[in-house]
Amino acid sequence: MEDKRYQGDNARSGRYPTLSVSTGYLDRNDVYGNHDFGTLSVQQPLWAFGKIDRQIAYADVDMSVAEADEQLLRRQLLTDTAVAYARAFGAGERLRVAEADVVKYEELITQVERRRQGQLASDADVLLSSSRLVQAVAQRDRILGEQQSAETELIALTQVPIKADKPIDATFFPLPDVEKLKQQVMEEGLEVQQKRQRLALAQADRDREEVGIAPNLSLRAEKNRHSYAVDDSRVMLQFEGNLDGAGFGYFARMGGAHARLKAAEQDLLNTKNDLKRYLDGVLISFRLQQQQVRLFVVD
Repeated sequence: MEDKRYQGDNARSGRYPTLSVSTGYLDRNDVYGNHDFGTLSVQQPLWAFGKIDRQIAYADVDMSVAEADEQLLRRQLLTDTAVAYARAFGAGERLRVAEADVVKYEELITQVERRRQGQLASDADVLLSSSRLVQAVAQRDRILGEQQSAETELIALTQVPIKADKPIDATFFPLPDVEKLKQQVMEEGLEVQQKRQRLALAQADRDREEVGIAPNLSLRAEKNRHSYAVDDSRVMLQFEGNLDGAGFGYFARMGGAHARLKAAEQDLLNTKNDLKRYLDGVLISFRLQQQQVRLFVVD
């Protein structure tokens, strides 16, 4: 972000005058002989045919793209953090159940051992209960590993220790009208906003390249100073332009700008299509889960 901000400041500095100083030593075989000389010049742009303004516009849009990227990154970080917390909390709940199962199977083994001593249970019963305990311990250890992994991921995301022991607030569960939500995401989603900003950046790039061939009109003041005390000062209007590569470089840059613009348009369209498919899948899954909850409640 800081880099983009400084690039914008650099683009705006094109409106201000340019100060240049040069000095040297001249070896001449004339009446003046060898002497030092120096030149001080100030050049103020008067009319750049839109080049400065479009460079500023490009820098501003580039800043907006960086902000959109940051918002998307923040959203992804929040999503990953919420998922990691839910995993850690869920693993903690399952771990409590698994630990309770281990305690029950340990009590069962104690009971079976007493029954075997009283010849009311066989060795096979002891082996069966022991195998159940081994399975319960393995299940508990597996869930413990999942909990530790989720807590490690949560700490890596938040950079501070967080204990995932509180249930998620139920107020987050209800969703608004799903069709309205889908339309809102398609129009205002961060992914779509980011691609729109990149499309605007490609358009600003094309506009910037369009005036790249335009000349510059500026006011220039110069003061020359020589060691033999001859002053040469002048003020002039300077009109200059250039065609790099006999103009072929300009057309090549324009072709590249148009290609980038078409690619950005296609990228926006692809993002909308991908987002639509993703939302359709999520909504179908959400409706199925609602139906399963209703059946569970009825049963």
